[in-house]
Amino acid sequence: MRAPARIRQPARGDVSPYSRREASLTFGTGTRPIQSRKTGPGTSGTGIAVRQPPAGPKTRGKLCSQMLRFVRDWWTAGEDGAVEVCRKPFALALLFVVGSIALFCSYRPSLRQPAMWPVYAWLVSRVVAEGRRALVATGTHLVYRPPFGKPVALRFDQVRRVEEAKAPLSFGFKIRVVKGIKLDLGTGTDVVLPLDIPGAWDMVRGRLKAASPPFS
Repeated sequence: MRAPARIRQPARGDVSPYSRREASLTFGTGTRPIQSRKTGPGTSGTGIAVRQPPAGPKTRGKLCSQMLRFVRDWWTAGEDGAVEVCRKPFALALLFVVGSIALFCSYRPSLRQPAMWPVYAWLVSRVVAEGRRALVATGTHLVYRPPFGKPVALRFDQVRRVEEAKAPLSFGFKIRVVKGIKLDLGTGTDVVLPLDIPGAWDMVRGRLKAASPPFS
């Protein structure tokens, strides 16, 4: 015949509603812990702890959609109300970089080590980011979108003087100089924009001629 259960009461000083208080029921040689009721995060309305279910397909799908929306907004930044967009092509450069990496790794096994993977990822991501560069014309603004960072927007009516210039661009650890345009805003500040994007020169010249004084 089993012995009657003996209940050990918690200490008197333990009065916090978030503290873990346990009372053990002793049945012969075995004990079974009983968790006392508590309130707070992760508990039900009755004070009993509830285990949260793992993230399901709906939660993962929501996270993926948010990530895709962030990438889309980053890629098309500055194109709100765009009338004309000139983007930098990058497909051939990306194909060349990926093919070069595959070729070198096939002939040099030492280049297949995991320590080289961050280098390859940086090269590929830098080429893809180069495709983000664009010149955007809206009804009132000329927008330049760099590979990284926020777009630079200039109002057409702010431009007082336009000149051809050379624009420095950085790609990796090198600086290269490309054809550009210098815009005088009349405030002592000149803005130089690169025009190495196909169709950018004709677009900028036509938009500025229609909205501001002619070229100097």
